[in-house]
Amino acid sequence: MTTQRPRLNLLSKRPRLNLLSKRPRSNLLSERPRLNLLSKRPRSNLLSKRPRLNLLSKRPRSNLLSKRPRLNLLSKRPRSNLLSKRPRLNLLSKRPRSNLLSKRPRLNLLSKRPRSNLLSKRPRLNLLSKRPRSNLLSKRPRLNLLSKRRRSNLLSKRPRSNLLSKRPRSNLLSKG
Repeated sequence: MTTQRPRLNLLSKRPRLNLLSKRPRSNLLSERPRLNLLSKRPRSNLLSKRPRLNLLSKRPRSNLLSKRPRLNLLSKRPRSNLLSKRPRLNLLSKRPRSNLLSKRPRLNLLSKRPRSNLLSKRPRLNLLSKRPRSNLLSKRPRLNLLSKRRRSNLLSKRPRSNLLSKRPRSNLLSKG
């Protein structure tokens, strides 16, 4: 004669056995975490505010309401809060990107020289000639980069050199 097992009362609060997993199945009203059979780690309660484990990154995923920076898994650097006004790192240039409200010059990564502020009236460097380009409001003569000789000011009435003859060309207003 076979032995019959007693059938558990439906109102019982003791866990029933899951015959496949051989582990007790916790009551749905229980507050203890259940086992995730694939990850072998306890699955936290949905009402819990502790971070859950991201099984791919092996790092805790912060709460969505948290204001601490989250880790960018590609850059391995903390991503600053969107409300933060500190400069963020430009991962390509490895230099801090200044705040958009800042008036300090930014670095031109190609020339390795600071780019002056647009409101500045100091001359900027001409990267090809390696000589300062005078201010557009300046009335001093500029250098002619081809002839390597000083080009006189257009308002000057002194004679200019004739580059072909190497002799001074007299002023048109001269009566000599």
